[in-house]
Amino acid sequence: MSFPNLGEFSDAQAITEAAASTNYLDLATTRQQIGVGVPIYLCIKTNTAPTEVADTLSIELQNDSTNAFSSPKVWMVLCGSAGAELTVTDARLDAAGDWIYRGTLPYECSERYLRLYYNNTTSTGTITVDAFLSLLPPSDIGADAQVWSSPVGNP
Repeated sequence: MSFPNLGEFSDAQAITEAAASTNYLDLATTRQQIGVGVPIYLCIKTNTAPTEVADTLSIELQNDSTNAFSSPKVWMVLCGSAGAELTVTDARLDAAGDWIYRGTLPYECSERYLRLYYNNTTSTGTITVDAFLSLLPPSDIGADAQVWSSPVGNP
């Protein structure tokens, strides 16, 4: 199944330690009317399953006012957190193509730039992920969502 890709954070990015997504999104140049209209879905999938039994993973959505991310703010923790990371036994990391996270982009991003921040803390193994924004809902998604565009003018 293909998805209309609005922005790609990671394409088969190998996570071997703490690292930012390969790409970031500039909301000012990507889509100037972000906030009104169609929901945006954040999709993160396992590209290849973990290579080590001790692998763990946590993912944050971060934003900043500069593309250098010199003082990033954690907009939301998408999965895992310090001391509660996903482990290899979690079904989301079980096989290639498994969803790690799929949900709507939350409201009220107060900064211009977005990125994901991955943390594989306990092993020398590799977890490989794909992460992107989509206009199509990947599965059961709630109604309260950030929106991409609308035929209605900005307020």
